[in-house]
Amino acid sequence: MALSKTITSRQRSITLYPPTQEMKDRWFKIANQEGLSVSNFIVEVVEDYIREGDVTNSKNTLLKNIGEFKEQNEKLRHENIELQKRVEMLNTLTDRYEKQLQDYSNKTFIENGKIAGARKYQKSLIELFKQRSSISEDEIMDLLHIDPHDTETLKAISKQIENLEDYDVVQKIRGGWRWKK
Repeated sequence: MALSKTITSRQRSITLYPPTQEMKDRWFKIANQEGLSVSNFIVEVVEDYIREGDVTNSKNTLLKNIGEFKEQNEKLRHENIELQKRVEMLNTLTDRYEKQLQDYSNKTFIENGKIAGARKYQKSLIELFKQRSSISEDEIMDLLHIDPHDTETLKAISKQIENLEDYDVVQKIRGGWRWKK
């Protein structure tokens, strides 16, 4: 009886040569940590691999998936480029509209009396006066992000401040202005 088990064991045996000594040592170490013989460890790893997927088709499946991922990646890349172009275009349009709105708002103050209707003061300018006990012209320009070379906006801001002084809500002080109310 013992002989038949030996023959059966030999018939079932596989000789395995790991590519490196380090790999063999690592397998032994992991097997010991798991409380398994190296043979049982290798059997478990192989069986787990087989259970995870069809071994015969795994390479073909991976290649197919890689192809699909590349195709999807290319589509997303093109979509991203188109969206970036659209965002850039929308940002440009927004900048233009903001500039036109600023120009129109400036014009109502620069052309004092020539444009009929109520003038809308720049809300951020009013808020600056209200938030600070006093504020200088340079601080106004910095905090409102006004380009010093934008003469139209500078004129409009100056005119708004003059009007606020005329309405007695802003008072000219040394080095700037202060909110009176």
